[in-house]
Amino acid sequence: MKASLKKMGQSLKSSGAFASTYRPVADNQSEQVSQAADIDDEILSKLASNTDYAAPARPSVTIAAAGLESGKVVVSGHTITIDGISRIPDNIVMSTFNNNRRDQSRLKNIPELAALIYESKGNNTPVLLRLATSNEGQQTLELVAGRRRLAALRYANSNLITKGEEPPILLSAEVRILSDSEATKAAALENSGREDFDIWELADTLKSLLDTKVARSIEELVPYLPATGSSKKKRNRASVYYYLAPHSIPQWIKRYIDLSNPNDTLKSVDRLMKQLKGRDELHELVAAGLEDKGYKPGTHSIEELAKEVKAIIAMLEDRYEESSTSRPQEPVQLALNHGSAVIKLADSTELPEHVQEKIAGAINAILEEYLTS
Repeated sequence: MKASLKKMGQSLKSSGAFASTYRPVADNQSEQVSQAADIDDEILSKLASNTDYAAPARPSVTIAAAGLESGKVVVSGHTITIDGISRIPDNIVMSTFNNNRRDQSRLKNIPELAALIYESKGNNTPVLLRLATSNEGQQTLELVAGRRRLAALRYANSNLITKGEEPPILLSAEVRILSDSEATKAAALENSGREDFDIWELADTLKSLLDTKVARSIEELVPYLPATGSSKKKRNRASVYYYLAPHSIPQWIKRYIDLSNPNDTLKSVDRLMKQLKGRDELHELVAAGLEDKGYKPGTHSIEELAKEVKAIIAMLEDRYEESSTSRPQEPVQLALNHGSAVIKLADSTELPEHVQEKIAGAINAILEEYLTS
């Protein structure tokens, strides 16, 4: 009979198996941009050095809904139309709504989109902003949706326009008055329509909707699932769990994953989780195996890890089977401290089944105590 995974893990560990331990309209500019290349380190460095763009996402502030006249408001000296399209300097967008789960470090093809924005002298699809007040009580604008468009426009203004010879390109933006809940919904709906939204960003978006109570059930997450390509057929309750799967990867294995890998898929996540299912007791040995094979944190694809974990677990199981079958089989008898009765294991089949179960349970308890001491 096969021993439990727990016992197998304990046996291998003690034997030293391892020595080391809102929906947007179609964005024509985006459609013209190839999705093949990511931002290189130099470009990321330039973006990070831009103090306006690098302003960190902060907790949402009080919405400035009072005192507006004729649907307009003045922000940093510029007149903004509420619920309409305005063209404004990009530097008056001072922050990003913290529930927009688009990962800034993974924005793709910024230089290519910047070139198109430069040619068109603006972004064709407006970004979505909301009116807010800063902690100092000043009216300000907060980006809700359109991180990539804003990043590309800022890149164009910083790198494509010769200083002093051309005026900066103005940002086309729709400004609304939105609560945190409404802003979360708008950001999630925009992101659900993006084909370049990766599995981590989508899982983060869905989890954020649950955490903030914008969605109060799994069913309420269905409208936020991807609506592009073949995924249209999968927008149902079961698919929500599928898209949330990256959050189920244990941290001890997640630390090895390159979260920026564009080739990782939910199918790879599923394969990895099937290898880990029911094997919690082996994670230290599997982690040790990955270390022995030179695996480094943050550098591997999910598919690569799924294959390696499968190989390591198979090796562990083989070693345990070999160690079990190599032990000499000797007669076993139970001496009961009740008179002179002695029961041999071979005779146990003559006992009632419930008595056999009690004896087996007692033996297992004794062995468990012995093995863990």
